[in-house]
Amino acid sequence: MDVKEPRQFELEVTVAGTILWLVALIVLAVFFRHDLHRHHTEWWYGACGAGITFGFYGMYRAIKRRNNN
Repeated sequence: MDVKEPRQFELEVTVAGTILWLVALIVLAVFFRHDLHRHHTEWWYGACGAGITFGFYGMYRAIKRRNNN
């Protein structure tokens, strides 16, 4: 059995995490918009946006690292 280095999966994991943040943002915006506004917790949109932004940065770094090897 071939054991792979954890770095081999870093791009796939980063893409999956970014997609999950995007799904969370869509769900919040579509289904919980009024609840978030009523409870003054619109900062969740920003948290999702930060997760997506850091995910794109992580994908950039993972691709750069993969191309250097």
